[in-house]
Amino acid sequence: MSLPATVNGVPLRFFVLRCTLLLALLLGMLASVKLWLTARSFPLMPVAAWFPQLTRPWDVVVFVALLVALVVGIRFHRPAVIFFLWGALFLYCGDQNRGQPWFYLYCVLMLLSLLAEKPALAACRVVVSAVYVWAAIQKFGPDYQRLVVPYMMQPVAGWLPANLAAVAKVFLVAGPAVELFIGVGVWIPFLRRVAIITAVGVHGVALLILGPLGHDYNLVVWPWNITMALLVGVLFPPVKLGETLLALRGSWRAAGVTTLVVLLPVLSYFGRWDSYFSFALYSGNTATADLFLVPSMVSRLPEPLRRFAHPLHEDVLKNNPGLRGLSVFDMQSWSQAELGVPPIPEPRAYRVIGRTLAQYAEQPMDLQLVIQPRGGAVQVLTVEQLRAIR
Repeated sequence: MSLPATVNGVPLRFFVLRCTLLLALLLGMLASVKLWLTARSFPLMPVAAWFPQLTRPWDVVVFVALLVALVVGIRFHRPAVIFFLWGALFLYCGDQNRGQPWFYLYCVLMLLSLLAEKPALAACRVVVSAVYVWAAIQKFGPDYQRLVVPYMMQPVAGWLPANLAAVAKVFLVAGPAVELFIGVGVWIPFLRRVAIITAVGVHGVALLILGPLGHDYNLVVWPWNITMALLVGVLFPPVKLGETLLALRGSWRAAGVTTLVVLLPVLSYFGRWDSYFSFALYSGNTATADLFLVPSMVSRLPEPLRRFAHPLHEDVLKNNPGLRGLSVFDMQSWSQAELGVPPIPEPRAYRVIGRTLAQYAEQPMDLQLVIQPRGGAVQVLTVEQLRAIR
């Protein structure tokens, strides 16, 4: 039984791509419902102080309308996707924490899906390939080996005997090279099939490690891993890079969007483009921050937030005895517990979180926010400095 050449007048491969993106967005947003609403304790971070915020029940109305658009988009793709993308842009401007890597990628691909089939597929192929290449580049550094590999190894070490766990660690250490192979290999005819199989394997392993059998953490990346494996399979039949570039030349819109997505991650190394828009998730190569609280400050936090304040580990105190007696506030766990996603790893996001907690301080040194940007000097902000941020 042969497959139909078209569905509702749309070439089959293009139709499957569209449906994959619609379903992936639907699942991702359902896995992070509070991220898209305004009634919550985790702070909103609009692009500007004057940007309007939706109040209840309008935030729910808009959220439901966007979900409906994703479903309707299966049959009425163009109007539904245009409506969704404008709504997504509005929601992102209301809270930059909504700029999660999966959401950004899906929206870019959905935008490209509005173009004619050939340039759209060509652009999507280049973008997905670039995701793997940039994900690999972002991991080429000591912090991936120092921070990410041990984290990924925790559940693996519990599943496998020591000798096999050592082999698994080698593959995790080689993760950047493997992702680079996928991003390049899908364009090389004799490597294409191996690259696709490798991509499926990589995402399967990631799903095991992060999923319910592993860390059971960050629910939104579970469908993302499945989606990426599907996208590689859908987008890369036997196709030549030259033919893809020729199709891009025929559409300045496709070429323009693709060029921006591929090149803008360079700016992330200078703090001029978000790490999540540069596919640096689980790379260790992002800005970090620590939020230190004195004991009296912890007791003044609202009850739901106190569980995120933890005494410093003894290993930390050995190297920093001056921090003894302080607690560290786990900003990532707060965001993950309430929104279903981590906060974007950018200094401006950490400052907003620090300013939110600073309202409970009574003394200038009740709270200190220490930010390590991707580049540049460490920043230390006190209560007064945080309160002055607008």
